[in-house]
Amino acid sequence: MSSGSTVFRPVDPEVAHQLRGAARERKEATVRRAAAVRDLLAQHVRMVDWSEPQAVGVVVESSDTTVTVSWWESHVAVGPSLWIEGGVRLLCSALLADRGYAVALAGDGALHVTA
Repeated sequence: MSSGSTVFRPVDPEVAHQLRGAARERKEATVRRAAAVRDLLAQHVRMVDWSEPQAVGVVVESSDTTVTVSWWESHVAVGPSLWIEGGVRLLCSALLADRGYAVALAGDGALHVTA
């Protein structure tokens, strides 16, 4: 266990305003990227429709700075997954890379998309 302390020093109001503005811009850029990714992929792959009882398809989600593309199946898959063996993940990755996005494979099999 490390010993030490954390000291918080006040930030000038102008600096705080700049930091909040920069954080807001990053979040808004991520939301725009997620919408663009969703629109692009919807033209080529099955997107999940949450109103269906047996929902299945591609999901695009965003957090603070990360856009994630993954697969959702509301039922237990029987046989090979369309996401991996069916080539949907590879197709999504290729479509995104073709549009200039940087795409990385996450440990859980999802795709992380950056500008």
